[in-house]
Amino acid sequence: MLKWYQLPYNSDLKERARELRKAGNLSEVLFWKRVRNRQFMNLDFDRQKIIGNYIVDFFIKDIGVVIEIDGSSHVDKEEYDKERDEYLKNIGLKVIHIKDEDVRHNLDGVMEYLKEELTPLKEGGTPLAPLKEGEHTPLAPLKEGEHTPLAPLKEGNLVERILKHPNIGEQIKEWQDLGIVDENFKIEDIIEDDLTGKRLSEKYKHLPIDTKYFKDLELEILSLFDDLDKSLDGWLIKSENYQALNTLLPKFKEKVQTIYIDPPFNLDSSDQFLYRTNYKDANWATLLENRLRIAKDWLNEKGSIFVRCDYNGNWIVRPLMDEIFGMDNFRNEIDIKRNQSLPKTGDVNLVEETENLFVYAIGNNFVFRNTLAEREKPYWGDLGTRPSDKKDNPSRFINGIEFKPPKYRRWSYSQENLDEMYKNGRLKIESGKLKILIDKTRIGTNWTDLTGYSPTPTWGFLTENAEKLLFRVLDTSSNQKDIVMDFFLGSGTTTAV
Repeated sequence: MLKWYQLPYNSDLKERARELRKAGNLSEVLFWKRVRNRQFMNLDFDRQKIIGNYIVDFFIKDIGVVIEIDGSSHVDKEEYDKERDEYLKNIGLKVIHIKDEDVRHNLDGVMEYLKEELTPLKEGGTPLAPLKEGEHTPLAPLKEGEHTPLAPLKEGNLVERILKHPNIGEQIKEWQDLGIVDENFKIEDIIEDDLTGKRLSEKYKHLPIDTKYFKDLELEILSLFDDLDKSLDGWLIKSENYQALNTLLPKFKEKVQTIYIDPPFNLDSSDQFLYRTNYKDANWATLLENRLRIAKDWLNEKGSIFVRCDYNGNWIVRPLMDEIFGMDNFRNEIDIKRNQSLPKTGDVNLVEETENLFVYAIGNNFVFRNTLAEREKPYWGDLGTRPSDKKDNPSRFINGIEFKPPKYRRWSYSQENLDEMYKNGRLKIESGKLKILIDKTRIGTNWTDLTGYSPTPTWGFLTENAEKLLFRVLDTSSNQKDIVMDFFLGSGTTTAV
């Protein structure tokens, strides 16, 4: 018997089918919400399924049924629809047509109708037409110059309605304010029109949509995602951070790998900043403590937290972190460089040139990756050895010459590593000794090689964290696809990295 995975399939239509799934019209979205994930009769529905040289709206794998929702895009295409339906029936599929207006205005009635139609097929298990031995189901022939007429953007589809929405001007202004599009951008630039129909332009197909401008379409936009969380690569939350940490804790408990925060410092006044900094010490300590206690529960067992502060608050932060995370989980106090454009101390004190990052982990199983930096003056050093319980240890051979380690010592590198180093010019023989190129150094707790604040702030804030600093933080403590959190986001450097 012919199985669903044996159906003819034109792989050239994969990208078009993917675009159709993203840009479905309202009736398709409403219908999909009712049937996906086996919600309806426990049947397995596919959306925008490729069969032969056609892309059908919906296909039910279990019983070999195609469901087409006919709207304005089918007008004047009766002949095409007839040819497609004939082809589908010839390979053993049943085709059911539903009107677009019925789905929009009487979806419950549509589902009842389908239940009556599909129940006999499900219970009877009507098979797809069998293939004879050695036979393959042919693709429906395309006529010369013909393309599948289901264009990626159907008339009345969601993208088109967003672009015609009364609030699209506000969305464009937001794109311009964020630097995503320039001042010459026109709404017509988003859509391209060619012989195959309308489609999103390659340049603008990833423009972000802010649903606050499209509240009447918000549910429809969100319904395009089978699993919204898996489709997102980040969450930007506008809220008072204490409330947000509490509210979202059940969703993100023990899922975050790295936390980085640069809270407002407890200075004498707020005159130099656009946010409040003149907290009294007790108030500032309470502000941090309440949030850090909740944040700890967000971290997974391999997680760590970086808290940035200066001399005004480091004497408060360290005891707080010791209490909340445990003194045994203190990892480092890292020195970072201040911007010289920041306010300096008076003539009676030395200029404050550094600030601190306090690093704490959840436990001993935390992620940590050493960072290497280029040396200003590389040099050739002797190949090192390590202590050994054995008196005699294996030699190393370079260019046919044997090099024995000293008694009770072993070479620091394996033969394979040395061969690779010699091949790449990082190992040489000099005066009968093995020399290795020392051109990198391991970064410790002195990070003053980086600027702590951006020298050219994007948003004009003097305290905009430098991207290079955040990159080192995340590169040291996390891996690709890990969840990172910053609940004092400020100018948003963490999200940019």
